[in-house]
Amino acid sequence: MEATDLYIKVKRHIAQAIFNGIYNEGERLPSERALSEELGVSRVTVRKALAELGQEQLLQREVGRGTQIAFHNLGHKDSLDSICLVAPAKTPFFSSFIEALQTILDKQDILLIYVQKSKYKSLEDCLFKLYKRELYNTVIWPDDEPLDEDKLKRLRAIGMNMTFFDTDIQEKYADRVLMDNQKAITDLLKAAGKTRRPALYLGWDNYQVYSVKCREDIYRREQKGQVAVRTVSWKQRMNPDEELRGIVSKLPATADVFCGSGEIGLALGRVLGEEKGRDVRIYSIDEFPQSQAYNITTVAQDYGQSATAVLASLTAQCSGEGTWQAKSIKVPGQLISR
Repeated sequence: MEATDLYIKVKRHIAQAIFNGIYNEGERLPSERALSEELGVSRVTVRKALAELGQEQLLQREVGRGTQIAFHNLGHKDSLDSICLVAPAKTPFFSSFIEALQTILDKQDILLIYVQKSKYKSLEDCLFKLYKRELYNTVIWPDDEPLDEDKLKRLRAIGMNMTFFDTDIQEKYADRVLMDNQKAITDLLKAAGKTRRPALYLGWDNYQVYSVKCREDIYRREQKGQVAVRTVSWKQRMNPDEELRGIVSKLPATADVFCGSGEIGLALGRVLGEEKGRDVRIYSIDEFPQSQAYNITTVAQDYGQSATAVLASLTAQCSGEGTWQAKSIKVPGQLISR
């Protein structure tokens, strides 16, 4: 490593120790001499690294008392020339968002880097890997990945700017851009009208996907508890048709079915296409090209507005003005009646 890069080695060492919980908020760092000996660099190099971390408000240095770890829940001042999009998997739904985000960022000459999270590492470990490469601006789709609040707090403290997409988790260390689920469910119920047709709600059984439980809870609340709810196996997400055939076999000949996921709506449309003599209307969140073929009334996500909100969120965090506070940005969908 060149001499000019040695202080970066020290910075990354301290950041790694903070991320791993070796150094905690309020603790004092080892002395310059101890760090110098541990890392095999000069005290001048250590001093430069500590000074830069102090400018980034991660450290507070007091004469005669040493250097203290100081966590701040602030935006990290940075030039927004690239954004990393971190997600655990690719889906048709997410591909639509990627395309919209790419279009928005191209207009601003911002590079979009897609990073698929390894199934062997946590989401937080993936983010720290980006930090070590000086990639500080991230938009994250957690899907059903569990989140470690303490590590998110540490990532924010060392300088990561984070915006979550498609999650309603109440997280104070990152902004959230998500669909307005309340409006989406309300719009679908209004589209169905006040008929006396039997109604059923279908959603995934995986409540780790944050929108799954939210949408089901809203539906139950709007229907005042007088509802029939069935869940579909998340493990069979790629091919739920057989499970849905069992559900359809127990449906009355005339019914309204509300789907908390567009994927469930499409699979239900396929299964109903095999049936004769049924009058089942499907209402679903998320619009796909095949939705029209199955005559599904949907609420389509506004990916363009979501992408614009993501960019605005990260721009605010990059300003480094110290006034940033985590917020939830709800984007209304568009009702498409059929």
